[in-house]
Amino acid sequence: MCAAIPGENPVESDRQLRLVDENGLGRIDIEYLELIDREGRLLGKRNILTMLGNIDKDRFLEEVEPLLMVRMKLVRRTGRGREITPEGRRHLRMRRTRPTS
Repeated sequence: MCAAIPGENPVESDRQLRLVDENGLGRIDIEYLELIDREGRLLGKRNILTMLGNIDKDRFLEEVEPLLMVRMKLVRRTGRGREITPEGRRHLRMRRTRPTS
């Protein structure tokens, strides 16, 4: 945990330093969601890994996908690839319209 700054919520400060949003999504999670939303088509695992370019395959399969698919239901895996769910689009829309502090 980071050092508390007087007048600031230490959990919020730590969350911002780790680039985690209020739902627990980190930078890579958000990049993944934005990628499949922007592409507007089904994407296979290899394509996603290549396009993200900055993530370890094991981390992707063991951390990122289970969080986004199983726990949060923001991404769905089909026989032809991954696609963003309506919940995933709502999450991105809320992030884009949220005021910055």
